[in-house]
Amino acid sequence: STGAVTTAGATTGDPPPSCGELLACVLPCALMFDLECAQMCADGLPPEEATKAFELAACIGMACFESGACSADSPIDPGCLGCIGLRLMDDSPGGCEPEAEACA
Repeated sequence: STGAVTTAGATTGDPPPSCGELLACVLPCALMFDLECAQMCADGLPPEEATKAFELAACIGMACFESGACSADSPIDPGCLGCIGLRLMDDSPGGCEPEAEACA
């Protein structure tokens, strides 16, 4: 009966994923170009956490376009994806520190 209590607590008491947990889940999916995997990471994500993740991704995306790593012609170029991925993994990506802190 102890196992049943633990299982019930785990299934009903799991906190919703945070922005930081979403990033940790999405990065491997993105590296494999697996959109279904990335969408599963966002299941149950509260709207405020989704907003933080979007703001961080938008900031990093703009920074990678401004640096020349990304262009409108090649948004899924390996160099562009590498720029975005590395900045998403960075705790303080240049120019996007407030968004990164919010999405911890």
